[in-house]
Amino acid sequence: MRVTGGRLLGRRVLCPTGLVTRPTTDMLRVALFNMLKKRIEGSVVLDLFAGTGVLAFEALSRGAKSAVLVENNQKALLYIKKNIANLGLEDSVRVIRRDVFRVLGVLAHLETRFGICFVDPPFALLRDARSEQMLADLLVELHLTSGLVAEDGITVVRYPKGDLFRRRLGAFQILRQRRYGSTEVALLAHRGVQIVLGTKHPFDRKAKGT
Repeated sequence: MRVTGGRLLGRRVLCPTGLVTRPTTDMLRVALFNMLKKRIEGSVVLDLFAGTGVLAFEALSRGAKSAVLVENNQKALLYIKKNIANLGLEDSVRVIRRDVFRVLGVLAHLETRFGICFVDPPFALLRDARSEQMLADLLVELHLTSGLVAEDGITVVRYPKGDLFRRRLGAFQILRQRRYGSTEVALLAHRGVQIVLGTKHPFDRKAKGT
């Protein structure tokens, strides 16, 4: 896996085998960051369920100021640290080992407001209605009630294709909601806030029903 744009273009990101995470494909990352490009420069990024850290690294490569990565899997954490060192990002990244569902209080102590948040959970987490609701509640608390996300901030969430999770996003302004193979991605914001996104990518397909 390699960084797809910015000053680190082409640099390798190590990805261990056997992780329960589903690393984003190059195609998806190119399309996603094409939409986000007007928002990245100088932003502070939060990457929940960070996995390899590749989404945060892509943002930093494209001009984000700094990133906070949250991951609880020991194997993933080892690779995140290797990738940070290999990419020379030690001064730009903070890594927190914590269960994502218990991390918001820790993040509050950082006294930081995030411009872009990536929420890319293992799809196994969305195995039933209860777990889907837990994730939806986390999104609401993170973006709408915690004060952690800037007023004009964007939260990016990836989930399995279909409307089972999509219909739980009614509390948000949905800026874009797109399908990439078996995956859907939604860009969420506060209702009523005007946000300009980048142009669409040829691979970008509107999710059915949106």
